[in-house]
Amino acid sequence: MPPSASDPNDADSVAAALLPGRLLADFEREREALARALHDELGSNLTAINLDVAAVASQLADSGARARLERALRVLKEVVEIKRRLIQRLRPSMIDSLGLVPTLRMETEAFEAASGIVCAAQLDAEQSPVEPGLALAVYRTLQTVLNLIIQDARATHVDVSLHQDAARLTLHIGCDACPAGLDAAVMRELRARILFHGGHLDLPGAADGLDLALSMPAAPPRR
Repeated sequence: MPPSASDPNDADSVAAALLPGRLLADFEREREALARALHDELGSNLTAINLDVAAVASQLADSGARARLERALRVLKEVVEIKRRLIQRLRPSMIDSLGLVPTLRMETEAFEAASGIVCAAQLDAEQSPVEPGLALAVYRTLQTVLNLIIQDARATHVDVSLHQDAARLTLHIGCDACPAGLDAAVMRELRARILFHGGHLDLPGAADGLDLALSMPAAPPRR
């Protein structure tokens, strides 16, 4: 028999089950705020420094001083790239600007380029825009698993598929070697994030390989 909404014990159980996901959602909001600050404040200052140093370097007659400034410009470009990567890890801007599918495609391509592991991605076009909170939960799941696969360094092939219909969004991640880092603690965190958005995450027991399936409603649950 399903729990009664009027039963305080059942309500407390539901609240307790959702608490880790709610904390993760709060954490994501903090990450988003930090990413915005890095982009707006640090980004504008780095741009100003880059322009000033470039202007001075172009007017210097002393070749030694000019070479040092040009070296400083190269370091500045590296810092700007580090800032871009940090912002991307904190909050992938493509989720908001382009949607879930391009963001997942970018993640799988970056994974394959960084690891040398073949990553076959079958990503259905979005039938309708996915709410950013749901999209971020799906993205974080894929990001976490792919990072663990790279660290484990035993896999030779990864399959990623995403399907969306009117009611549900499903993500499947398969791999020929289950990463050792995908332990109970990591699975609890991943499941908490998905449960908060009304979905579930399954990792069927298997003698070899990885077979992870995520399913969640295409629209956020009412709270």
